[in-house]
Amino acid sequence: IWDDAIGGDTQFSIPPEEQVFKDVHQVLCREFGMFALIKSGEDPRAQVTQFFLNFSNVDECVDVIQLVFTMIDTRVRNLPGAFRAAIRPDEAIQELNHRFKEHGVGLQYFDQRILRIDSEFTHQEITLPALKLLQQSFLAGASQEFLNAHEHYRHGRYKECLNECLKAFESTMKAICHKRKWAYKQTDTAKALIKICEDNGLFPVFMESHVTGLRSTLESGVPTARNRTSGHGQGVVPIKVSEQFAGYVLHLTAANVRFLAA
Repeated sequence: IWDDAIGGDTQFSIPPEEQVFKDVHQVLCREFGMFALIKSGEDPRAQVTQFFLNFSNVDECVDVIQLVFTMIDTRVRNLPGAFRAAIRPDEAIQELNHRFKEHGVGLQYFDQRILRIDSEFTHQEITLPALKLLQQSFLAGASQEFLNAHEHYRHGRYKECLNECLKAFESTMKAICHKRKWAYKQTDTAKALIKICEDNGLFPVFMESHVTGLRSTLESGVPTARNRTSGHGQGVVPIKVSEQFAGYVLHLTAANVRFLAA
């Protein structure tokens, strides 16, 4: 897929596709602590391809896919005339995600990240709608933090995942307050921000009788989960955040973002 999407063109002294793979090779070598991906004199494109095909470490292979498709999604998309590609970036991304789904691989490329999908239903009904809402320009900060949470989750860094979840949750409310010109402070915590949103009528009037319960859910959901597991010093005994718990908080954050930003 990436060969079709990047293609090649001989009219440049340094073909753009060669520069793409040179940059990919450099980033991967730095990240993996290597001087070269494979011990040979092959060009960067061949090294990236052979590294991907011959190494069995799944996380490293997914990192390669993410990096190459980010190049397709950005550089190839922004300079379409420079690449003699057989398919457009959107077609390449669509096919990649189709292949993931076809083979039962719980991954999806979205906005320069490979997201981990534990439940197709949860992903379609909660995570994707939240991600689409976060594409709005005024929510750029929250979007980056939510995607960071997914990145940590995919790599098994569950404490870091919770930290980014809370940041995304709070950033969403701060962005809403800023856009609607509601008074707030940058240092406000989730509890204070929820109160501001409630006082300014963010929650529908017909839900007034349920606001108390809603506040309780929002206040005790993401912030409490994060504060009790990763937000403060862990003391003598190291605190372990399970994969299941991190996944729950990640999906709870998506549901909260979807509710608040819709």
